[in-house]
Amino acid sequence: MRRPKISRQIPSIIRNALAEQLHTAFPATIETYDFKTQKASVLPVIRLLLEDGREHHYPVIAEVPVVWPRGENCSLTMPLRRGNGGLVVFSEQALENWLRRGGVQTPGAPRQFDLTDAIFIPGCYPFTTPSNAENNDDVLLMHGDDKIRLKPDGIEMQRNASRFAMTDTGIRLECDTLELYARNVWKWDLDGYGETRVANGGGSYTFNTHTIGATVNSVSFSINPPEHDPELVKL
Repeated sequence: MRRPKISRQIPSIIRNALAEQLHTAFPATIETYDFKTQKASVLPVIRLLLEDGREHHYPVIAEVPVVWPRGENCSLTMPLRRGNGGLVVFSEQALENWLRRGGVQTPGAPRQFDLTDAIFIPGCYPFTTPSNAENNDDVLLMHGDDKIRLKPDGIEMQRNASRFAMTDTGIRLECDTLELYARNVWKWDLDGYGETRVANGGGSYTFNTHTIGATVNSVSFSINPPEHDPELVKL
């Protein structure tokens, strides 16, 4: 039996070598995650398929930085658990010097697009995993059953039977129990008529009622019984 000429094998050899050593991006799931360092180990969920039909399983990739929206004094993070999905992308240059020192760095090795230089972006899932989106109009932020919806006509917050809604014309709050606390001043006003309660210190507060431009009544009361926190006035 004749062996194929080496010249015919070269393209296949090159393609297999590139497939095994040159990486761009693929989906993966979380194995472990440290929220303090935002470092994870991730498991690729796509196998490597070579031209000759052989399949290779990628190993767990360790010490992978996780990308979150983040600025100087602000950030958005969320819990990551084992099995949570995302997209792994691979750096054109070695990352270890930059990860350890920050700033502008020279790569510590000449490798490119290597498995060890992975970056994880949470949120990539197959079509078989349903989206949490309720429609194509709202921005939805959720954690378990708790939801905040930024809607075209307002904002809604919901936790079980409690609900807060704000629109251009008003605010609606629904709940079983409502408690309001103020440290110094509590005030409400309805079209010019309202009340103001001011903590005087020493266990008393002044209760004022008012109309537009005038005080109708002013009375001082003792706080009895006092709150557990002496600095708080329960209203």
